[in-house]
Amino acid sequence: MDDLTFEIDDNVLEILRVRAIAHGRTLEDEARHLILRSLDDDREIQSGVSETATAAFAQLRAKAGGGADMDLPMRSHEPMRPIDLDA
Repeated sequence: MDDLTFEIDDNVLEILRVRAIAHGRTLEDEARHLILRSLDDDREIQSGVSETATAAFAQLRAKAGGGADMDLPMRSHEPMRPIDLDA
């Protein structure tokens, strides 16, 4: 496990210390808990965005009749000519 060191405002440190005592944790454990909880919240937000996008595309697909089926033209077996950019 790596270490993380940073300066923190004295007022914030005091609030963190009070929270740690209230939760029966060390100062370091309380800070770790808050950081991990914040990261979990971010994951939930990202997951929610992904689920919302998936639902939106599912609605569009349903409105389009289940998808977009297209008849594709037959491919020619002739090799393609290079484009002449000097012309």
